[in-house]
Amino acid sequence: MSYAFADFGTLVTTVDVDDAVVATLKTWLGTYLGRVEQERGLDPGFLSRPNDSAYANTLESDEFLDHTLPAVIVTTASTEGPPVITNDWSYVANWRLTVSCVLRGRRPPETRRSASLFEGSVRRLLVQKGDLGGLAKRCRWISSTVAPLPDRTGKGRYLAAGITQMVVFGDVAVEFGVGPDVPDANPYDPLATVQNVTTDVEGTTITTED
Repeated sequence: MSYAFADFGTLVTTVDVDDAVVATLKTWLGTYLGRVEQERGLDPGFLSRPNDSAYANTLESDEFLDHTLPAVIVTTASTEGPPVITNDWSYVANWRLTVSCVLRGRRPPETRRSASLFEGSVRRLLVQKGDLGGLAKRCRWISSTVAPLPDRTGKGRYLAAGITQMVVFGDVAVEFGVGPDVPDANPYDPLATVQNVTTDVEGTTITTED
């Protein structure tokens, strides 16, 4: 059975989970921020809305400040506990991930308040929209915190991150009993060695007038 025609079955990677979370946040976070403003009697727009480029996936938390603020950073998911083996020896996986909302404010209380409201909005959103567009079954809230961050610009502003940790309950992440029977032949032919190069130069006559 050729590579091109084999059924390899389902494959869910950490990046698939991250991308689904980012897409869900992009779609819904503005709505949830608007609701939390309304609930607390804040002016519409009190919480700045992240633009599309401010949503990102990153490996390390020290990359937070490399993004336009406010930023919504999804830190790479990892499996939560050993995957569950199904009756047919496929694997069901749950995924742990962290969403950090990084904000800048004029004073510490304002900054902390905004970061806390962002965190709460993300938490509510992921619990309520936890199917992540069909990738998952649901999301479970694990922990929340608000942490101060250093301002590297020296402009005297305050930075904070509202951090939410979630577990994404997934479905089958890799399947047993499918896949090709034989490997494909190497699709890449060996590179040819260049022996000679022939270059044709066409002459051009340029006429000038005195």
